[in-house]
Amino acid sequence: MPSDGVRVKGGHTITLTWSADTELECHILSASQYNQYVTFRESGKKSNTSSVQLKNGTITLNVTSDDTFYGVLINTATAGPSVQVHQATLTER
Repeated sequence: MPSDGVRVKGGHTITLTWSADTELECHILSASQYNQYVTFRESGKKSNTSSVQLKNGTITLNVTSDDTFYGVLINTATAGPSVQVHQATLTER
């Protein structure tokens, strides 16, 4: 999220916050990391990016150079009902 990412200048920070009714695997990915993630997911592999699994959480990334970033929330449950995401935001400061 968002589908076209967020352009962030170096020296800024980007923060992903979310709340859901079950734990989600959450990431902030640069454009190249996001492209690798999409390729790995399509091939059935897992990416090697760091993540957090929580119902509610915040991830902050200090950006060192201009790039486009994506917030990714993944339901890793193998079975069961769908996840209700109450709130998810990706902000730049």
